[in-house]
Amino acid sequence: MNNHLSKLALIASVSVLAIGAASSQESTQQTDVANEESAQPRVLDQVIVRAQRRDERLVDVPISVSVSTGEQLKQSGISSSADLKLVTPALNLTQQGSFVQPTIRGVGTSVVGPGADGNVALYVDGVYQATQAASLFELNAIDSIEVLKGPQGSLFGRNATGGAIVVTTAAPEFEFSGNVTAGYGSFNDRKLSAYITGPITDKIAGNLAVLYHEDDGYVKNVATGSDLAKNNAYMARGKILVNATENLDLTLTGSYVKHENNAAFAYIPAPENFLFQSSDAYALGLAGSRDDASMDFNPYTQLEGGSFSLNAVYDADWATITSITSYTQQQQPFYTDTDGTELAVQEVHSPQDQDTFVQELTFASKSDGNISWIFGGMYYDDESESYGTVYVNGAIAAVLVPNVKTEASAVYGEVTYSPTDRLHLLLGGRYNMEEKTFVGRVGGRNGPIVASDDESWDSFTPRASIRYDLTDQSSTYFTYSEGFKSGLYNATSLDPAPVDPEEIKSYELGYKYDGSGFLFSGAAYYYDYTGIQVNAIDQSRGGFVTVTNAGNAEIYGADFDLSFPITEELSARTGASYIHGEYNDFPGAIIYLPQPNGMGYAQANADVSGNRIMKTPEYTAFGTLLYSRPIAETGEIQGALTVSYNDGWFWDPSNTSQQDGYTQVNARVTWSPNDRLSLSAYGQNISDEQVEIFRRTSAFGDLASYNRPAAYGVELELKF
Repeated sequence: MNNHLSKLALIASVSVLAIGAASSQESTQQTDVANEESAQPRVLDQVIVRAQRRDERLVDVPISVSVSTGEQLKQSGISSSADLKLVTPALNLTQQGSFVQPTIRGVGTSVVGPGADGNVALYVDGVYQATQAASLFELNAIDSIEVLKGPQGSLFGRNATGGAIVVTTAAPEFEFSGNVTAGYGSFNDRKLSAYITGPITDKIAGNLAVLYHEDDGYVKNVATGSDLAKNNAYMARGKILVNATENLDLTLTGSYVKHENNAAFAYIPAPENFLFQSSDAYALGLAGSRDDASMDFNPYTQLEGGSFSLNAVYDADWATITSITSYTQQQQPFYTDTDGTELAVQEVHSPQDQDTFVQELTFASKSDGNISWIFGGMYYDDESESYGTVYVNGAIAAVLVPNVKTEASAVYGEVTYSPTDRLHLLLGGRYNMEEKTFVGRVGGRNGPIVASDDESWDSFTPRASIRYDLTDQSSTYFTYSEGFKSGLYNATSLDPAPVDPEEIKSYELGYKYDGSGFLFSGAAYYYDYTGIQVNAIDQSRGGFVTVTNAGNAEIYGADFDLSFPITEELSARTGASYIHGEYNDFPGAIIYLPQPNGMGYAQANADVSGNRIMKTPEYTAFGTLLYSRPIAETGEIQGALTVSYNDGWFWDPSNTSQQDGYTQVNARVTWSPNDRLSLSAYGQNISDEQVEIFRRTSAFGDLASYNRPAAYGVELELKF
């Protein structure tokens, strides 16, 4: 990474200088209307989103977007990104070990390791989050979360084939305010969060959000006597907003996170076809245990890191110019017992480090006239390395050190032409260029190089859309778009053969309405999905992972979001999704067949064409009832009930390992005696559904880890 510092500094400087040059040409007497508007999450009844990298009404955006405010998520019992799937149709979120992998409308991944990116891009305050582990985070001081469905290859670029999750956190304000929240719940859950914002000078404002969250876990390792599936999270994020001129705003953001949660590695054997049937772990699995495991050591995983970003926004007469410069450094050690028993058969220790620099520069036209446009460019530099130590029967069997460097750049643009007040034609595209360099060593970081390669890829991802405004509050649209997921190396297995990129073509027809308290957004779609990257544990390679391009898949379906008032005191949010996704060309897939004696699996190859796409439920739905009523002389009472249904999914392309359908219920009741104080009681997963968050399949058999059981608690919030 150090070799690129001069290049990175130059790119960042050029972007900031571009804004500075534009600033010097403009009058300082203009009113920064754009910034005043962007500070408001809603304009009257209209929902405002940034799905197209500018503030727009949801009804004016010709793509499918599910949007939730921070307050709506809190009322629905959503305190972590892992639970977003409960209130977002077509979104499923699972883990691959310590890596978190969203799947939207059947487009996701199971591939992990240095340089392996997800299919759903995550942006926090406009900054791309490179590591898959960053997709698991606690919600604190959140303004809104937008889930963009379908390929976003034009404006968001690489690794947004499934869509994008756009998180906007609270912005600094020039009026002093804040809050402190303390909570206690099941499993000795302790949570304390605080937020404060206010002026530093008449031109500078700041804010600070901090969070502490720990519990004692919900799984006991009977072999060691220790608690597993524990959550230990610490987070701090600060922002400084500088009104440099009437037209130029600078926002400097710094954040730190340390998150430990080994729930995905708290393995319990699935009793069918498990190899180590004399183990205590097998007996627990046979008994249907969910809260007891038996492993010879306690698994461990952690994400720790920090980031800095500078967001410069200049409001010129002719355009809004935005520069975002960011640097992120993260470490992710994990230790896992891959046999899942108290026997010292096999374990893996694999710390991973990642450094990422991203620079983006965009020019967005003002909305006056019948032509609007947005153009921009992006530069991305990333280095990721893991240090994998494999133990077999208690002794070191291999030390593998893969390193992947990625350098990518892109230019993009979109133009919207409105021949009439109601008809809008959009045409745009993005040209992506990317190079990855892979080096694999054995024995340590100074060990001999046993594998190396470099590969370049480029792509053009267009988008075209026709939108017609039926009324001022409703629209219908048809959008064609393409997406591109980066090629990669199977780095953890030191495989020098590059894996080709994924590509997707999308056809979407949608309708939106937003007015008088009613909000509806629905779409039907068809995807042509090619070059799907799939991994599997390969016994022919000594149990290391193989990554291949699976072939092609066909996906089609429909989903919608709806919110509406029922009475003055009662309102509702609901949504549902149907997804038909199957591999239509996948010969030679690695599958596992039960051994004749019922002990473990035998590996085979088979054509799984026609099988359902992994991690993709066919039906999902949710409904939330929100109740709010003033109580004479005693304040206000609020209540929320959320019911989420998922009909289950398959974990593998052979469709043998399956998560059954489930219905999860969350509830929350809040009493506020005044505007400053509130007391809440909540229940999460009240239905006590048992849901797998990760399943590992190998010759040993199946190992599964599970979600948190029913939990209850109380919270006290003080606002000031």
